[in-house]
Amino acid sequence: MAQLLRALPGYGRAKADAVMDQAEISPSRRISGLGKRQHEALLKALQ
Repeated sequence: MAQLLRALPGYGRAKADAVMDQAEISPSRRISGLGKRQHEALLKALQ
């Protein structure tokens, strides 16, 4: 998950980690394992 975020322009390790913390997503979580709330929180954090 963190690798995907770091692949986005302007997202390094610190920013990706902050987004994941804000969305309450574990660093070991895979995209397919996200729940609805986590998915929505991730989208909101990326806007």
